[in-house]
Amino acid sequence: MRQIGDRRAGAGRAATGDYLTRFKQRTPGSKKLHETSRRFTPGGISHNNRYHGPYPTYMAKARGSKVWDVDGNEYVDLWMAHFDAILGHAPPEVV
Repeated sequence: MRQIGDRRAGAGRAATGDYLTRFKQRTPGSKKLHETSRRFTPGGISHNNRYHGPYPTYMAKARGSKVWDVDGNEYVDLWMAHFDAILGHAPPEVV
């Protein structure tokens, strides 16, 4: 039983490493902005829930349920601006 657990733990570490490598490759603009923001804001962020290692993503635009970071990567905003944007970002019916 112990061997199975050990193998799973190793696979989990490998998957995390792969994720971090892909994240860093896809987000050089966010990394650069974070390095700059650290000079002006403690930790480089204005809210501790927005940080996730190795650095946070910096969003450039939002529409409906989607957000795009400064590197052009598209995400589904499951947080919806901490639920302030329950109707989505910039819904035509409202704006």
